[in-house]
This record gives sequence, C-alpha cells and structure tokens, in this order.
Amino acid sequence: MKTISFTLLIAVCLTTINCFAQRKWVNITEIGAQLGRIQANSNPDYSNLLGSSSSFAPTPGRYTTLPPNYGVNRNNLSIQTFNGVQLKNSLTPGITLGADWYGNSQFFPVMAALRGDILKKQRRISPYYSVDAGYGFRGFGYGSDLHGGLAWSAGGGLRINTGNKTGLVIGVAYKQQNAVYNTPVDGIYTISQRETRVYNRLALRMGICF
Repeated sequence: MKTISFTLLIAVCLTTINCFAQRKWVNITEIGAQLGRIQANSNPDYSNLLGSSSSFAPTPGRYTTLPPNYGVNRNNLSIQTFNGVQLKNSLTPGITLGADWYGNSQFFPVMAALRGDILKKQRRISPYYSVDAGYGFRGFGYGSDLHGGLAWSAGGGLRINTGNKTGLVIGVAYKQQNAVYNTPVDGIYTISQRETRVYNRLALRMGICF
C-alpha cells in the first residue's frame, strides 16, 4: 500500500511539473516613483505623555489643532519584480518582491500577485491589470522599533510588445503599506508611544517584461 501511494505521489508531482513546464514563465521588473502627501494629525493624542510645559512633552490638550493644509509631499523610489506562470493571457498568478521607500522608512514587500491582459487577443500595445496583496518587512538598518505590516496594491498599465517574447511596460497603481513604530521609553517624559502608520501612495513605474 505504501509503495502504491508513493508511486501515485511521484506521478502527480511529475504531471504537475510537466504541466507548468509547458506554460510560459513571465517576469516583469519595474522601477519608478511613489507619490503621496503626509497629512499631520489635526487632533494629536498626548495621553501617553507626562504633563509638562516643555516642548518635548506637551501637556495633554495644549496643542489641539493644526492648520488643515499642513502636510509634506513625498516622492520616493520603488522597485519591484514579478515572477509568475501564464495560465492564459488574462490570468498570470505569481509572486511580487520589491523594495519601497517612504521618507526615512524602507520596506521589502512580499506579495501574492495576479497579472493579466484586459483584451482577449494580444496586440502590439496591450492593456493589463495588476493586483498584489501580502506583507511588507522593514528594511535593513532599522531597529526593532519599526515593524512592517500588510501591503496591497491594485492598478494597471500598458505593455508594448517588442517581439521575441519581450516588451516594455508602463504602469500606475494605488498602493497601501501598513506599519507600526514604537518610540523607546526614555523614563522621563514618554511612558509609552505606539504609532500606527498607513502609507497611501500612487505608484508610477516602467520596466521590461519577458
């Protein structure tokens, strides 16, 4: 019985490998910019700070509002590569690996991904869609105070087929990266401080595919 089960398992594995070997492997490598605006909290919570009149530990309620247009524009680098297997023109599942910068923070997203043509027939210039979801790990050089979080992205673009199964891609996507930052306790002013960050960005990328 064990011999039959093992033989069946080997047969299934060989069939699966042969099936995927007959499919087209796809790689899309892109580089671009992530555009966004950081909006400061208009009603900050200082409940975790000791009461003080100093600028380092403001008394709770001392600063209640900020100008409504207070914010900073952020334009940062984004690099990613998608690797998948084309089941059909409209469906290519795979994995996306990347490196994203958000001001002074860096994350390495690892996401399950889908790519596919919007039109049934492939043309010289073909529109495509993209969907990614996974987790963004904190970058190198950051201590345990910074933690990664869930990441997802949805968008699309154009693929310009140049022949020999290669092409150029130009894409745009909306991307969200979640993270948590814990401020170290200084023992004087800060009792505890946990900052939840949500980075929302418009990603503009271009690259190559084959």
